[in-house]
Amino acid sequence: MTAAGEAKTQRGRALLELREMILRGELPPEKRLEEVELSRKIGVSRPILRSICEQLLGEGLLQPVEFGGLSPRRFTLDDVRDAIRARAALEGLAGNLAAARWTDPSELAPIRRLNALLRESRERESLEDHSLEHMARFGDLNSEFHRQVVSLARSPMVQWSLSRIQTAAFASPGAVVLPVQDDGARRSYQEHEAILNAIEA
Repeated sequence: MTAAGEAKTQRGRALLELREMILRGELPPEKRLEEVELSRKIGVSRPILRSICEQLLGEGLLQPVEFGGLSPRRFTLDDVRDAIRARAALEGLAGNLAAARWTDPSELAPIRRLNALLRESRERESLEDHSLEHMARFGDLNSEFHRQVVSLARSPMVQWSLSRIQTAAFASPGAVVLPVQDDGARRSYQEHEAILNAIEA
């Protein structure tokens, strides 16, 4: 593996680990994160930790605190559910617009290839293996699939609205946690295929 590949894997592992720590309540809500201690705990440099924290800030799991720094956001299960429902409604609108606005069948080909990569990534793993590397890759591929489908809608307003809602806690399509059950992963790419078939039809 190249140095760049190792760095990406290290970052992906640390991202999932920190996300899990926040969701399990291991880091107290609204208490400022201590960079030095946290970077040592999850085994990454402070620049990588800052990059991860910026991503989690975008996902709505962290929030800025007074006088600098970040802290875990306090949120309820209803907050998470509502954010996911709002994202689903906007993505449904994007799918409807995509069905009405796409013009060239070749536009769907790269998205289908991306979904095939999602399927292959799941099939390469044993049913018991929910490694951090695998889940990080799954999250990246899932996020890119959703981005490309939304782009077919050709609606800057829908894209902007989705980017806003995805900053809410756990509403990002890339925000996966462990373990993702095999049925859930399989259902994900099956649903993706159904979406693409509906747009094409």
